[in-house]
Amino acid sequence: MKKGCWSFLAASLAAVMLLSLSAAQSSFAREPKIAAPKAFKANFTVEVGDTQQQQQGTMYFSHGRIREEVTPPGGGPKSVTIIDQVTKTIYVLDAANKTFKVLPWDARSALVSEALKRFEKHQLVDTKTIDGQECEDFEIHSKDPNIKPFYLFINKTTRFPVQLTTVDPDPSKQIHIKWKNLTPGYQPAIMFAPPLGYQETK
Repeated sequence: MKKGCWSFLAASLAAVMLLSLSAAQSSFAREPKIAAPKAFKANFTVEVGDTQQQQQGTMYFSHGRIREEVTPPGGGPKSVTIIDQVTKTIYVLDAANKTFKVLPWDARSALVSEALKRFEKHQLVDTKTIDGQECEDFEIHSKDPNIKPFYLFINKTTRFPVQLTTVDPDPSKQIHIKWKNLTPGYQPAIMFAPPLGYQETK
């Protein structure tokens, strides 16, 4: 084989090696994805501020919409809140009177939806063990200017959300949400709107 052919072959191999190395480096440099399920049911607890008072209940999530059912500590009827990120609507249901109220939109109510969006900017900042689960800690930056950066902890194995924490100079405004017994799967659309026959009250 002529010397010129060898030179051409060597140059080609070098180019291939450089391209392969570059691709490998860029793939390693990418941020891990938040591959949380698009729909799920889970038990959850919420703490607002530093009062150490928890609300406990069941959360249903489906493609950006949230339904929260909270049972009062002393018993009684469940409090049901529906948060529709798509229409920017918050419903509070009163099952006893078959009525519902529409509350003013509060962007913080949609933190869960914001955290699980595929296109939100997120950065892996740390790892942490929560309730025996090894988690990746992501810093989330929402496109909504009313929402400050917050943190979402994802189980490294299942990729399920485990905890969401906000940071605020005022401790009374900090929010901590924790999930357990999360079951991914389809949630009926009827759960994310006031039931038929319910009347709106002002």
